[in-house]
Amino acid sequence: MFKRDFLMRQIEALSMVVARVLQLLKNNEPKAALQLVNEEIERLTGFDTDTLCRLSHQDLVTGPALLETDADVHVKRLILTTLLAKAGEIHKTLGDDEAHVRCTMTALELRMETPHDAVPDGLPVAVPTAGELAEALTDYLLPPAINLRLFRYYEESGLFADAEDQFFAMLDEEPDSPELIEFGVTFYERLLDLPDDVLEAGGLPREEVVAAMKEISD
Repeated sequence: MFKRDFLMRQIEALSMVVARVLQLLKNNEPKAALQLVNEEIERLTGFDTDTLCRLSHQDLVTGPALLETDADVHVKRLILTTLLAKAGEIHKTLGDDEAHVRCTMTALELRMETPHDAVPDGLPVAVPTAGELAEALTDYLLPPAINLRLFRYYEESGLFADAEDQFFAMLDEEPDSPELIEFGVTFYERLLDLPDDVLEAGGLPREEVVAAMKEISD
């Protein structure tokens, strides 16, 4: 009960912070808004935002105090994802592309550690999806490891159409890679083992799976 009450206080605090940030942005005070977000991130994790965004993937998902493994780890990651995404948006407004990419990419890494359907009902702020965060980074070249994690996240979440889009984005970067083509073939083979209703729910009907596998195999 204590743990749940603590988590609810964190969610309420997030809601208030986001509301204050939006008001500051409305008042054309992006630097003050960024400072508020940074203070909340440091309060939650013990890291300033820049240090947090420079952690290795392993340290990021297991290290900060906020993210210690417990029953509420997913919600805690969603809170931090939301704050980092907001910091990235503000950095972009301020013209700091490097900080924008760091914050948004870190938010994406955390979001991919949380199941797509793990957002609890009644959360008072909109948590960005992995797809939305990836869309915010479309003008930048993502590291291959993050591209691969994003593909796997989509497939494991049953978002097969998104997984396919991610695969072809990876293939565009290495069109002559036999390893990547084989990777795609095995992806489609896994899909063909699934029932039709599951494929359709994932946005990729069986006939499209068959056609796409033929396309990359020819």
